[in-house]
Amino acid sequence: MGDSVGLPSEGMNARRIARLRPGGLRQSLVFGKGMVSDDTEHAVMTLLSLIDNGCDSRKFSAALAWRLCWWLASVPAGIGFATARSLVKL
Repeated sequence: MGDSVGLPSEGMNARRIARLRPGGLRQSLVFGKGMVSDDTEHAVMTLLSLIDNGCDSRKFSAALAWRLCWWLASVPAGIGFATARSLVKL
């Protein structure tokens, strides 16, 4: 929830956020709707890989790598350079 609501204000200081969003924090990124960042998507992929593979670290690593590679192949909007570079190396 915090990721979705806070994404439009990422990197701003509190004073600027208060000036630009006088009504407080709410869903507002795209036509009053929210989105999630790559951080949330990666957390979900990590959780799914854990659920699918339990304590087997090799299977978990392979599953997470597979999910991240497919995520990168979907050409996500706003991907950071460091994230893209890391996934290309993967």
